[in-house]
Amino acid sequence: MNKLALLSFALAFLQLPAPAQLAANPLEKLAGLQAEALSAPLSPDARNKVYSALAGLPADTDSFVVVNRLGELAALALEVESPVPWAEMASELDGTALGITRRTVEDLQRLQPLFQLLSVAETDIADTWVAKAQDDAARAIVAVQREQQVADGASLVQATKDFHLAPIYMVLTARPGGEGLMQQLSMLPLMMPLGSDAPIQMTVRSGWRGFCVQGNMLDLSETGLAPEHESQIKANLQNARLYVLARAVGRRLVLVLCSNPDEVQLPARPADSLLAAPVMDAYDSGVMRRAWAVGYGSPAVVQLRAEMDLFSYRYVASFMEKVFLRLVPQSDACAKAATAVKSLLEMAEKFIPAQQGAERMMLWEDESLYLHMVCAAGPHRFVEAPMRHTAQAAKPETVLFAESAPVTGGPEVNVSAVLDNVTLVQQGYLDTLKPEYGDSVLESCRQLKQNRGKLEQLAAGFFGWHSGQTGSTALVVSRNASAEPFVSVTLRSEMADAATASRICEQLGAGGTTLCPELRGCFSMRAEGSALLLNAGVPAAELPAAEPGPMMAGAWFTLKVPTLADVLETAAGSCQDPQVKDAAEAVRNAAQYVQQIDAAASTRGEELHTLIRLTPTE
Repeated sequence: MNKLALLSFALAFLQLPAPAQLAANPLEKLAGLQAEALSAPLSPDARNKVYSALAGLPADTDSFVVVNRLGELAALALEVESPVPWAEMASELDGTALGITRRTVEDLQRLQPLFQLLSVAETDIADTWVAKAQDDAARAIVAVQREQQVADGASLVQATKDFHLAPIYMVLTARPGGEGLMQQLSMLPLMMPLGSDAPIQMTVRSGWRGFCVQGNMLDLSETGLAPEHESQIKANLQNARLYVLARAVGRRLVLVLCSNPDEVQLPARPADSLLAAPVMDAYDSGVMRRAWAVGYGSPAVVQLRAEMDLFSYRYVASFMEKVFLRLVPQSDACAKAATAVKSLLEMAEKFIPAQQGAERMMLWEDESLYLHMVCAAGPHRFVEAPMRHTAQAAKPETVLFAESAPVTGGPEVNVSAVLDNVTLVQQGYLDTLKPEYGDSVLESCRQLKQNRGKLEQLAAGFFGWHSGQTGSTALVVSRNASAEPFVSVTLRSEMADAATASRICEQLGAGGTTLCPELRGCFSMRAEGSALLLNAGVPAAELPAAEPGPMMAGAWFTLKVPTLADVLETAAGSCQDPQVKDAAEAVRNAAQYVQQIDAAASTRGEELHTLIRLTPTE
């Protein structure tokens, strides 16, 4: 299936009964969800009616995701012109869930090197750098690569000591009468190893069937590990086993990945399962709504994911710093570059902090399809401000509408220091290259030096705009009937006072048009009292100073899919760009199923709530 066919199939699930009119303000809907509370938690048996797959997860499950009503989804798939394989069989299913315990999270944290060392970022950078580098630099890069391989080998030795992976559970449940299907699917682990070269042994244990990968038979000769590390890892894994097992019990199939089958827990009844855990209280409203899916990520899982996201930044920065340090005796520029790389990494880590709070989500169908997500808010908070321009969202010519109250918090950025460090890294990199490869880097250095003042001015305007807002900021993208560039963009932001608006206007306008000369003639920015006004496109149009609407602490976004498709198709006919044509075709395909996408975000206490609504096409 090509991308458009896949998109068609995915969006076919959104063929819900179309409402007579668009639903209410998404911010108001989100506020209602935040205030929602049931008088008392539901019983495990009541929860089991919708979250049947969760009855197969143990009560101490740390994090999970469950998709419900699979049979209904499969029935929808069968109505699509080109149904996917297995849809008819899947119509017998009820739900599927994936879950891990806290012990599993701890094991995954310890085993991070096994996953992180699969990264090819450092290898790609090293290979490219060596090909362009002078002899001394090339030797330094290769030497650091070897050092890193030794360090990676030591990490793997440490990670594989006392190898253990607590159970990872996947549960499938069938609709009434689906016991036979569960028995058939329980044969999957016996089929998975077919054609594999891995050291696999088939196994049957106490009602379970499947296979295990034997650690003592792993071939590590192609890993590039040092001989001493290879032998240590082999010794660590001498008695290690990794099992893939399945067991069908009535209308439930449990699949497990673990290192010790004796640790697997099978709840005998809903009251012994995750359905009885306090964490499920937050999902009782999903029972009432017959939710399509819900999920929960504990703080430990969220932090583990954030650390793995940061890994590539840290790995590459550490590699570059070590290369530059090796070249310090020959190059003062490399000495400065080593310090600059470390400083840039520290700045990046401030913007990508490891999250500490839990995350949860719920997907359900009402008059539209709703996705509600909750996570830790971090340092950012919405403050209350009047929504002045929400009426723009309903206008037929509007393609995109967004309005947001001010946001406080967030790390301060020293733009001058960032540019200083970027310049130093450029100079250090240039000092390692053969002359024939230096022209493009020299040009980048020249461009940065030439535009530095405007970059700092633009950044100062942006951060000043962020901190100087006292009212909402509204953005509207509207379709033009005939004039190119087919859309007009208007923005209005309420600032603290006229002086602030004038200063920010000058900084953003001057910086933007200098760095992007093509904006001249179709871009304008000016201050009107305490309001900052931006316009791009033809004909010129600006948002009026509308009467204040309801006070809201949050943001609202609306995208009209058919209108966007119209704009892209008009643009594709004019510019003959194949990428624009492909985008127009994809959006038109989506417009068959989705009329409008709305989103709202707000903070409540320490949490950030986001609601996404997809309104189906009639």
